[in-house]
Order: sequence, then structure tokens, then C-alpha cells
Amino acid sequence: MKKENLIKKYPIIFAFLCFIFIAIFCAIIGSLVNPPENSNPSANTQLNQNKNIEQDFQEAINIVSPKLTGLPDLDINLNDLQVMENPLGEGIFVYVPQTDFYGLERFFLWLVIDNNAYALNGATKDLTPLLSFPRDANEIVWAKTGLDKYIASEAIEIVFNK
Repeated sequence: MKKENLIKKYPIIFAFLCFIFIAIFCAIIGSLVNPPENSNPSANTQLNQNKNIEQDFQEAINIVSPKLTGLPDLDINLNDLQVMENPLGEGIFVYVPQTDFYGLERFFLWLVIDNNAYALNGATKDLTPLLSFPRDANEIVWAKTGLDKYIASEAIEIVFNK
């Protein structure tokens, strides 16, 4: 009986207390369902690494694309370039996924490491004549790639599965 009297006597206070209770309950449930971003540092680290990888990929494309000066009849441009990390070591592969050009199979493939791009085979060198071959790279730099600097077949296998 007394509770009913209090509720009838102070309806605004009762409504306010109900509101506070519901707000606290929702805040607790919300934090359990969707924890704050800083509560999982490893997830934040992964997110930052993903952003860095995306930036590295874009930088690799930006290094290769201005050098696409050879073989204008193939009409290869910035939008044709794809990227992937080098699974054997450092560096980023930049490549053109299309391999059939006028009935000829050509693999256009570069490796970007330390802000330098290297044409990994003769067809790629024809497309980007201003770039060096890996054999011209510094030994210490190229050793970080885990790739043979004289034979492109390993890189072609990795990127094109050929």
C-alpha cells in the first residue's frame, strides 16, 4: 500500500528512477555486445597493420605505374595493376592478371622493395624499360626478398600459379 502511495505521490521521481535504471541496464548490455575499441589491443594492432599494408600496396602501384611507357599497343595502365605480398620475404609483387595478349602468353610482374621496382622478366622490362632487372639490385636488399635474382620462374609460380 505504501509503494502505491509513493508512486502516486511522486510520479515524476518514479519515472526518473525508471529512466536511470533502463539507461544503466542498456549501457551494460551495450558494452557487453559491442566493447569499446580500445578493449582489444590486438584487434587495433591488426587494423593498423591492415591500413599499413593497404598503404604499402598503393605505394607499390604508384612506383610502377608511371614507368608503364613501353608497349603502348597493349594498353596496360594503372587500373590493370594488382598487388600481393611476397610470401617468401620482403617486397610487394605488382602484376597484370591478364596473361593473354594477342594470342601470346606474357607475364607482367614487378617486385617493389625499399621504394624501388624491379622488372622480373623480359616482357615486363619491355613494358617498363626504365626499371632495372633484379640482377642489378643491391645484394643485401635483394636477399631480403627470398627470391632468386636471376630466375623469374619462382615469382611467376607464386603470382600466376604457373
